[in-house]
Amino acid sequence: MQDGIQVEAHMTGFSPGKHGFHVHQWGDCSAEDGTSTAGHFNPDNREHGGPNDAIRHVGDLGNIEADEMGNATLIMTDTVISFEGTHSIIGRGIIVHAGEDDLK
Repeated sequence: MQDGIQVEAHMTGFSPGKHGFHVHQWGDCSAEDGTSTAGHFNPDNREHGGPNDAIRHVGDLGNIEADEMGNATLIMTDTVISFEGTHSIIGRGIIVHAGEDDLK
């Protein structure tokens, strides 16, 4: 993971604008409102922030922006998430929120 992990998402069906994009604690997506995934993945018990902040939840990946047709694409490299160890996102939920993340 020396250079980070590339995160790539291509999604449709959103209202236009920015939507919070996060890795959540659990991969259980059974609740219609997403609450079964619990909060943002935060194994280090840090404050919420943006993907480029030194202090942030592991799951804080910022916002994805949908165009007028509801299509959204995100391609980024993240150096905090991992596929192994305490920052592993394997088996966790990916949630796109209805509203914009203020990154604070």
